[in-house]
Amino acid sequence: MSEQRADCSDICFALSDRTRLQILFLLEDGELDVGHIVERTGKPQSLISHHLKILRDANLVENHYLGKSIMYGLADPSVKDFLESLKKLADYLAKLGLCFERGRKGVIVLDRRVSGPGPCAESEPAGKA
Repeated sequence: MSEQRADCSDICFALSDRTRLQILFLLEDGELDVGHIVERTGKPQSLISHHLKILRDANLVENHYLGKSIMYGLADPSVKDFLESLKKLADYLAKLGLCFERGRKGVIVLDRRVSGPGPCAESEPAGKA
């Protein structure tokens, strides 16, 4: 595997968790400190810190001090562009009638055109991971 493809694999790993995606979507609108991320996600601070480290290691998020607070933001405008593309892809797949459900054996693709409304019918809108 080429180095660029290995990097893409690492990025996909960093994006593969709902909490990490939720953090990235929150940071689309600007920088936040850990306390605000915790408040807006409803997740424990230790879990948010863990996910922020993974996002920093993948160079998707950067941080800096503002007084005593550590502020987190998207590392590059291309991250925001990618998130917009991801939302467009999710909207496109939803328009096709496809949805994804996590199961014990991985992700299952459901085609509502064939099966009708099912478990995914009430799935979250794109960008609300």
